[in-house]
Amino acid sequence: MTNNMFSKTLFISNVSNEDSGNYTCIASNRVANTSYSTILNVQVLPKWVISPMDTEAIVGQKVVMNCVASGQSRVWWERSEVA
Repeated sequence: MTNNMFSKTLFISNVSNEDSGNYTCIASNRVANTSYSTILNVQVLPKWVISPMDTEAIVGQKVVMNCVASGQSRVWWERSEVA
């Protein structure tokens, strides 16, 4: 944070998801206090927590294939034809 009597600048180095949230700047003097809030929303890249694995099955058998990603990711399956 840079300091001067009439302004403040907040610097966050190496931003992480935990830095997301509401931040409030407050100004105060002998007459009154005032504040303004803003939101920091940190965007996180998707990362595999559980990656899909090749699976074999017998006709009529039940198959379960899992994949889990972090980073507030939307995850879905698509099927492509086997060459």
